[in-house]
Amino acid sequence: MADEKKLKLSHPFNENIEYIVQHGIENIGIYHRKKVVNRNKDGDIFTEDMNLLYFYHNRLEGYGLDEWV
Repeated sequence: MADEKKLKLSHPFNENIEYIVQHGIENIGIYHRKKVVNRNKDGDIFTEDMNLLYFYHNRLEGYGLDEWV
């Protein structure tokens, strides 16, 4: 989609996948007290609030990105 100029990707998308995931974890839900997603000491990704995670999921649902993931 970026090649077709249908969207513009921000800087993190020029990096490797681990960087992109970590950047997303650090920045999603920055306005909320509970962490939407986080990593435990073993590196597993988890959520502190499933309803908040669904909130962000539903916000993205309308973009039709499932076919690209």
